Amino acid sequence: MGATWKPFRNDFSKIISKIRQTTRRIELEAQTLSMQQSVSRHEEIKRLLAAKTVQSLVRLPCQYVQYPRNAKFAGREGILEDMHAHLANSSQEQRVYSLFGLGGVGKTQITLEYLYRYAEEYSAIFCISADTIIKLGQDIRGSIVRLGLINEDSKFSDQQCRTTFLNWLQETGKSSVSSV
Repeated sequence: MGATWKPFRNDFSKIISKIRQTTRRIELEAQTLSMQQSVSRHEEIKRLLAAKTVQSLVRLPCQYVQYPRNAKFAGREGILEDMHAHLANSSQEQRVYSLFGLGGVGKTQITLEYLYRYAEEYSAIFCISADTIIKLGQDIRGSIVRLGLINEDSKFSDQQCRTTFLNWLQETGKSSVSSV
């Protein structure tokens, strides 16, 4: 019987070698998938811990308004009352109030007056300029520094600052937003 199988010995060796190679490749793929799952779990744990840490680090009440109150502001009581009625609604959902119009008609001054007039009713107020991408980045960074989410000398990129700020806003769930 040994002589009958002798011509196939070389073929069997090749097949066994291929099976071993395939087995090694499958084991490597399984290890890779396991590592990817571990990384995913690790990232999720980091995200959850960061969210927990973020809430414990936040300094409230917090105001980041880079513009002084206009002592000569007058009028616009109807708009201010309308803004307040809309934004001060006791519902838990995020509220948005937009002012729009030509440049120079007072949108920013109305917003600033509202912010200063009703500041005590809000735990956090941020006045963020979107005039330029640079100013936007500076104001978002200033806001998260004021909140205590990062240190003044943090090396966070603008994108990391935006992500941190947006995550905090989403987690609070009680945000009121006014856009000008």
